[in-house]
Amino acid sequence: MNTNINYNNLNGWAIPDEMMNWILTNVPKGSTILELGSGNGTKELVKNYKVYSIEHDKNWINVVPESNYIHAPIVDNWYDVNVLKKQLPKDYDLLIIDGPIGPMRINFLKNYRLFRNDVTILVDDTNRPEDKKMGLNLSNILNKQHIEITSSDKKFMVLYGTTKVVEDKDLCIIVPTFDVVEYLDECLESILNSVKNLNCEILVGIDACQKTLNHVKSKTYDERIVFTFFDKNIGPYIIKNSLSKIAKSKNILFFDSDDIMNENMILDIHNKLNDNIFIKPMYLDFKTGENYKSIKSTKGNGYGEGVFAIKKNVFLSMNGFEPWRCAADSDFMGRLYKNKHKFSYTTEISFLRRVHGKSLTVKPETNYSSSLRSQYVKISKGKTDYGPLNKLNTQNFKFVKDNSEYKFDNTTTFVNYVAPTEEKPKSIIDTIMSNFGSTPKPRTVYTPVVKRNTHFTPPQGNIKSVMRGREGKHKF
Repeated sequence: MNTNINYNNLNGWAIPDEMMNWILTNVPKGSTILELGSGNGTKELVKNYKVYSIEHDKNWINVVPESNYIHAPIVDNWYDVNVLKKQLPKDYDLLIIDGPIGPMRINFLKNYRLFRNDVTILVDDTNRPEDKKMGLNLSNILNKQHIEITSSDKKFMVLYGTTKVVEDKDLCIIVPTFDVVEYLDECLESILNSVKNLNCEILVGIDACQKTLNHVKSKTYDERIVFTFFDKNIGPYIIKNSLSKIAKSKNILFFDSDDIMNENMILDIHNKLNDNIFIKPMYLDFKTGENYKSIKSTKGNGYGEGVFAIKKNVFLSMNGFEPWRCAADSDFMGRLYKNKHKFSYTTEISFLRRVHGKSLTVKPETNYSSSLRSQYVKISKGKTDYGPLNKLNTQNFKFVKDNSEYKFDNTTTFVNYVAPTEEKPKSIIDTIMSNFGSTPKPRTVYTPVVKRNTHFTPPQGNIKSVMRGREGKHKF
């Protein structure tokens, strides 16, 4: 027990002794704690932490002068949301859910987006069925690993936060690869030539291809290139989602392992990201066997949908790509447009896109005329909610260098790819809240007019012009 803590205070309207001990063991002193519902436990928390206390009962306001109180009266069976929007602190290290009292607490699920989702969360009173159900559902929504700890007469749940990634790089380049080992080294060399003196990292995700794994193990590469291996063939989009979580930069660039990067690409994109959310680079097609170094054309074939740069926080806030075999990048780009994120594009050819028989747009099962792609496109066009997906779909992987494993909580497992159905599945939050007799209100979104055009039309800086021709010869 901690001799600095008066455990006699931890009774009646207080967190249990075991929770206090867990906090003292796992949360560094001097950290900031945000608690929903104050009480006697607040008196002990302030001895070691900066505390913000959300309290609906004015009789409890300033009972502990050292705490920072937020008086949020009950409105619609939960804390006054308008008060919280104005007064919640931006930074804190631990969130404790111990209020409001009784069945109102479950309504946290309707308002979880008000709070940070990267911190550890403690849910008190999970010995009560409704509180336990809320904790489990919150773990599912936020994709957090959880444990339940039993005290003498109560239980509480720990929903673990994510480890903060140090973002000390100018740009992170993410390159998924599958069965194109003959093009990989040429691609990576072109990236290094474009990086020049910028502080960049290159994350390569090998999609369950043993041939590629054996190849990279047999060679020595620049230390800026980090190889990872996914032991299930999950497709490029889940790899991009997964590697974006470990990116050591605020900016990420998705690139394909069969393409060639021009020397001007990285610096051009890096500069443009200072004033934009995402960047679409111009590409020029070339065929396998063609001497691309002799190409003199200055007129491109189009702008990348699968190859693009974006602010990492925006990508993750949208929960990344759909976990599809193809067409997920086009779907993601449509969501960006409809949320009116500011973008730009390169005015010169940034990369050369290789046309060959192994690409997703050529292979029979995923090409433009495939049934699978058609069904995905139909689902994408039928969407009415352009906000975040239900979760960031990821998969565990290993670092090739030391064979260490990176594990995600509640990882999505894809054993077999099933063709999508026309019926739109319920979102996680819809399913959860329907159990409690309420569902979220549909959000109002901006929907631009989309005109179909089979020929590429260079964008002129507005959403409508970019949306034209998206079903042309772009590589999804």
